[in-house]
Amino acid sequence: MAPNNRIKSDKPLMKNISEDLSDLYTAVGFVVVQWGQAEQSLDLAVSTLYQNYHGASYAKRMPKMLAPKLEFIKKCLDVPAYGPSLLELAAKLSDDFECLSEIRHVLIHGTISEVTQRDGVYSYIKLNVQKDTHEVQEFQFDLKQFPALSDKLVELGAASVEFARLVWDHRPSE
Repeated sequence: MAPNNRIKSDKPLMKNISEDLSDLYTAVGFVVVQWGQAEQSLDLAVSTLYQNYHGASYAKRMPKMLAPKLEFIKKCLDVPAYGPSLLELAAKLSDDFECLSEIRHVLIHGTISEVTQRDGVYSYIKLNVQKDTHEVQEFQFDLKQFPALSDKLVELGAASVEFARLVWDHRPSE
């Protein structure tokens, strides 16, 4: 059974809301899938670095969160024997992940604050924990920016796959 790309309802208000949200659902779903592919490839690179590039000397445990993974990669590859190409690719990949991670984080972990859009712009809020309290972060997601975001996410995914392949192919012999 093929999934329906619009929520159906006989109620006029729900019909309008579901039509408004359909494009947002598509955009957020794309972000989820593309980010997952990119970070999965990053995980493969981290695992290879940890197991084959003496990664245990840089971290007691294999990193699991994005920022520690990116820092770990820099440490592992900052060795002259691996050459500048892997380190340069890792630096660019790290910059690209960091650049895109904030919008991804808000879209995935935040919530829309209104169920309707205004000229293609959705209002989001996200609660951020600050010590023992929460801070409200407000964010505007403009669907007109989605094509550029999707291009960047596709490029990130391709670069992550390429990086994981290079890390695997250039792993040191024992």
